[in-house]
Amino acid sequence: MSNLTTRLPDFLRPVDRLVTPEGVAPRASRDLLRAIVCGERYVVSRSLLHFERIERPAGELDQRIRNAVKLAARTRAPYNNPGLDIHWSTRHALVWSWDQDRLQQMGLKPGAWIRPEPMMTAYRDLEDGFHLRQLRDGYEGFVIQNQDLVASRFWRHEPSVLDLEMFQRSCRTTHDDASRQSLDSLSLLRAETEKWASRLTPLQISLIGLLVLGVPLLYQAGIYLRLNLELQGSRQELTAVVQESATQFEALRTYQNNLAQLEEYSDVLNLVHPLLPAAELAETAQTIGGELSRFRVTQNGVEAELRAPDSSDPAEIVRLVEASQSMTGVSISRTRAQNMWAITAELETPAVIDGNSR
Repeated sequence: MSNLTTRLPDFLRPVDRLVTPEGVAPRASRDLLRAIVCGERYVVSRSLLHFERIERPAGELDQRIRNAVKLAARTRAPYNNPGLDIHWSTRHALVWSWDQDRLQQMGLKPGAWIRPEPMMTAYRDLEDGFHLRQLRDGYEGFVIQNQDLVASRFWRHEPSVLDLEMFQRSCRTTHDDASRQSLDSLSLLRAETEKWASRLTPLQISLIGLLVLGVPLLYQAGIYLRLNLELQGSRQELTAVVQESATQFEALRTYQNNLAQLEEYSDVLNLVHPLLPAAELAETAQTIGGELSRFRVTQNGVEAELRAPDSSDPAEIVRLVEASQSMTGVSISRTRAQNMWAITAELETPAVIDGNSR
């Protein structure tokens, strides 16, 4: 189990506030500035935590394994809305969980920086075997094997020998004679809070970056501000163009999506979708600058009426309609209405459209 401790000066150390069943410890007034700059960390006492040791799949620790272990940890946690703190070892994941709903009722906001109290002290420096240590609001018994935490249990009062024996039997761990410890020789370890922070907060990283690169960053910020002011005028002018073209773009995208869906229907059902000739006729009307005023699917085929501008070439209309791949036996004739063309055709089969026999 990895327990890397980051040594930081006191003024860069985050403010630790203990969370117990009685509530959240108040922050001292002298720590207000440090809490704003370095962050505030909520140390959840062992009495509010649940421990699980989950064997993870072999192989590289990728996102798939992380998600699988996280799902297993949520399932094993005895809370409806658990919060998780997962530490990875070679073959196992050490999971500390807590009840997020209960912590929020105590005043913790979602996304607060939470750290389990047992993780404030290192386990890897301890010898293999059973250990017992006193915490702020109780006692924790735990088992170390190969510098890895195997099991942990909490008692609000100092456990009896019978409690420790039951805990030992429930662990079901085997040790050789050299590392076996009797219950009488269990050492009582006093829990001590980390003297330094265990990790850098984003605000601390930002402050360090500003100390090193403060002047260049300010210079770049000035350039960005000037360019931003110069570009505002251009953006305002482009807004009108974007608004005018948005409707046309959305219509074109809808048409393209519908056409792709019609082609998918043709492949899956081995039938020409009745709206495919309508789409092709609408495309023909758009090409000549006209509009499709009527479309109907009949038992024998399709019937439609197309309105064309006065300047339209009838031969061009005939060529475009007869080039349709979804219709055969196309018939075109003028109607009594001005610039209106009546179109009748039969639906083509997909085999003819694709040029392959099915």
